[in-house]
Amino acid sequence: MKYDNVFLGLGSNISDRKKNIETALEFIKQNNKIKIVKSSSIYESSPWGYKNQENFYNQIIQIETNLEPYELLVFVKSIEKTMGRQTDIKWGPRNIDIDILIFSDIMIKGDFLNIPHRYLLNRCFWLVGLDELDDKLSIFGKSVRVLLEREQDRDLIKIVC
Repeated sequence: MKYDNVFLGLGSNISDRKKNIETALEFIKQNNKIKIVKSSSIYESSPWGYKNQENFYNQIIQIETNLEPYELLVFVKSIEKTMGRQTDIKWGPRNIDIDILIFSDIMIKGDFLNIPHRYLLNRCFWLVGLDELDDKLSIFGKSVRVLLEREQDRDLIKIVC
């Protein structure tokens, strides 16, 4: 089955953050079951959760895929592993982080995967990128645009490129 309206969040705050995101995108493009439809700008934002670390670069991509949600999860985690991602500190520094934010109209609540992502409504840097890609997008029946209007942190997120 082909799924569209699938959104991934990519983030990095170690070394060359932009290059790390670009490298992850190249790995994604190599999978013939995934087509990147749109990419947001790259944004710089303060860390979320664990604060004692460098700022993050974040980007949202919209994809079409023939992969099922758990297959996509395994694939993106394999990219993180290939790129040397360390998970010593929860929400700590990372060279790459790839999260499944939205997977079409599918909802999953599990131990390893939650769709929509369980922290999606709490992370302004994701909402900004989602709004850039689809200004009519809704999450849990709430417009991303309306959610962003309520965000105090929106002005702290800067477009890098």
